[in-house]
Amino acid sequence: MFRRILTYRNKIPVLIKKISNYLSLFSENMVNLISRMNKIFEKHDVKFTYFISTYLIENQANFFSHFGNHDYGPHGHLHPDYSLIGRKAAFKDMKDAISIFQKLNQKPWIFRAPYGITQIEKNSDLFFEYEKKLGINYDSSINIQKPPWKEPPHPIKHKSGVTTLPLIGVSDDVLIDNLKLNNNNEILRRFVEALDFGKTGVLVYDLHPIRMGQIKYIKILEGLIKSINAKKNFMILSLKEAFSKFYKKGEDETIVCLSGDIDNLSILDYFRRLKT
Repeated sequence: MFRRILTYRNKIPVLIKKISNYLSLFSENMVNLISRMNKIFEKHDVKFTYFISTYLIENQANFFSHFGNHDYGPHGHLHPDYSLIGRKAAFKDMKDAISIFQKLNQKPWIFRAPYGITQIEKNSDLFFEYEKKLGINYDSSINIQKPPWKEPPHPIKHKSGVTTLPLIGVSDDVLIDNLKLNNNNEILRRFVEALDFGKTGVLVYDLHPIRMGQIKYIKILEGLIKSINAKKNFMILSLKEAFSKFYKKGEDETIVCLSGDIDNLSILDYFRRLKT
């Protein structure tokens, strides 16, 4: 993270904006944000998948209870950029994340790399091979960027035996932070627009609780769910369900998965990560 921040050392105004943006996100307790999202999911009978950086929970064995009946998996340990820190450090971060899940009596079945980075020393195979070595069979790290795509998103099977359901590049951080969209109708339109580009495939959205759980954005989340449910032959499944059902679905059916990453519980956690 610190090396990412240093990228802006010669662009002080950009750096200030980045830090200011992070500060503005921590207006509410993360547990409240998760709870608000879960109420929407329960209302519409939707299963979500949370990914959490394990430095946040290594001393909080009960934190998983806040996810309710939803799925969850590790999102790295200290949330570094694996493409910047080298193989040894990247593998250590992955192993630490898996070990903490196991120490907390959880069985990690899926992994999502911080920043959606899978290249370690410019070699993607190393990442998936090490996932397999750690006992991970399923992954959701690859980001296929925004549409249009050459073909509908679909599971990717790696040489190691690990299978990835890729993320689509239409996420809240891209739309709200990067593109600076502040109109809820426009943000929702961008989310919904991706659905038609991904027909007959599987679309995995990354919806961070730190934004989508806020009162000002929660209606966008519900609007997206309603839009998906209104589309013919579209179904919302959990990531776990999607891995098993993709090859059994009808040719005209489309699967949508909703997921979200948690890498900070408070602004203090963000500054803790600056040391990494």
